[in-house]
Amino acid sequence: RIDVSLSHAQNAILMAVGLQNKGVKDVEKALGLENQQVLALFNKTMRKISRALRSLEESVVAKSIGTKKSEGIKQSEKLKQTMKPVKTTLKADLQNSGGQVLDQLREKQRSMLSAIDLKKYAVQGTDEDWQKATSQAAGNNNNKQVDRIAIRNKDPKPKKPRGSSSGKKKKNKTKGSGGPSKKRQKKS
Repeated sequence: RIDVSLSHAQNAILMAVGLQNKGVKDVEKALGLENQQVLALFNKTMRKISRALRSLEESVVAKSIGTKKSEGIKQSEKLKQTMKPVKTTLKADLQNSGGQVLDQLREKQRSMLSAIDLKKYAVQGTDEDWQKATSQAAGNNNNKQVDRIAIRNKDPKPKKPRGSSSGKKKKNKTKGSGGPSKKRQKKS
C-alpha cells in the first residue's frame, strides 16, 4: 500500500480516467468542473503518486545495499583515533618562523649593501684636515657651539648655479593689464 493523500475530486478523476477509461470531456461533465481544472488536478495526482513510488523504490534499494560504511568513512574514523595534538602552540610557531624570515631578510639586506659601492658617499678629508678644522672652529668661537665646519675638497667639481636651471627670473603675474585701475582713473 502506498501512503498518498488525495482529495475527493482527485480520487474521482483518477477512477474515471484510470478505471473507467473516460475522457477529459466526460469527467468534466460528470464533476461539473472546467477542462483546465480537471487537467490540473490530474497532473497534481500523478505527481504525488510518482513521488511516493520513487521514495518507496529508494527505501527498497537502501535496504538491499545495507548500512555498511564506505572505505573513505572508515579511513577517516581511523585517522581521528590516531590524531594527536601538536606540541607547539600556534603563537610559538609563528614567532619561530617569523624570526627565521627576519634573519633571511637581514642577510639579504647585508648582501645588497655589500654589493653597493659606498665610497662615493665617504666623507672627504684626512684626519689631519679634520683636526685643523675643528681646532680652528673651536678657537674662533670661544666655546660657542660649532654649526658648520668647511673642509676643502681635493678634486673640486663645478658648482651648480643657484635658482632655476635656465637662469631667467620669473615674472610675477598680477590681475588686470598692469595699468591703473578704472576706479583710480575716475578719481583723477
